[in-house]
Amino acid sequence: MCKTAVELTASQWADILALVERGKDDLANYRPHADKDGYTAEELQELDRLASSEASASLASQVSQAASDEPKTRTYMAFCQESNGHGTVWISPVEVDAQSDRDSELQDAATQARYACAHDWDRYLNEDDDSPLDISGIVCMGLAEGNVTIAMWDDSHLE
Repeated sequence: MCKTAVELTASQWADILALVERGKDDLANYRPHADKDGYTAEELQELDRLASSEASASLASQVSQAASDEPKTRTYMAFCQESNGHGTVWISPVEVDAQSDRDSELQDAATQARYACAHDWDRYLNEDDDSPLDISGIVCMGLAEGNVTIAMWDDSHLE
């Protein structure tokens, strides 16, 4: 058995599966008329072989299994602080949609962390809680992949 491994995005895999399904539909629709359309006996035999092949079912099964293994979201532990370095460091998990573009995913996680931090610190553009959150002056210093548990944190040296 020959095995080939490839890396494709979820949308590329979806396109491959759509092509496979389209091919199966075409075989089912056109095979009954193929002998009248001038196909040779060998070509008809090959069409029958392809139509009954386990390859497309195996591919669809493996791709759907791989797709279900991929996370829909990812969790990061975010570290935020005032941009002037004063005050405590805010540490909390954030969950974002998993993306094929890692840089975009990390940017989304950092932005979400800044908003969550502003919420926890009651930082609003206006005095009332209905006002939009004010993320200016808050920086996301880092993201750790996964939901990390902080065992100990002592920032008293910063005071």
